[in-house]
Amino acid sequence: MIYDKIKNVELWINQGASFENVVSELEVGKSIKSLLFRSFGLNTTPRVLSEKLQIAPLDNKQIASLKQQSFFVKTFGDNKLLGGII
Repeated sequence: MIYDKIKNVELWINQGASFENVVSELEVGKSIKSLLFRSFGLNTTPRVLSEKLQIAPLDNKQIASLKQQSFFVKTFGDNKLLGGII
């Protein structure tokens, strides 16, 4: 565990020791990526927006309301919403 802490501080120092940056803004190597995942559960692999979104499923009443407002509504996968304006 001490090794992980040292490497995390080393990463922070090497990246400018800023309290403003977030991990996703840092350039991290492969070994540091695995360390961040192991220590903090942080996955620094870039993902598409649809993988990042956490959307609660809509019930039938909410879907009907959207359709009444000229939205095109379809669900896919595990009831994930796909929509647009028509």
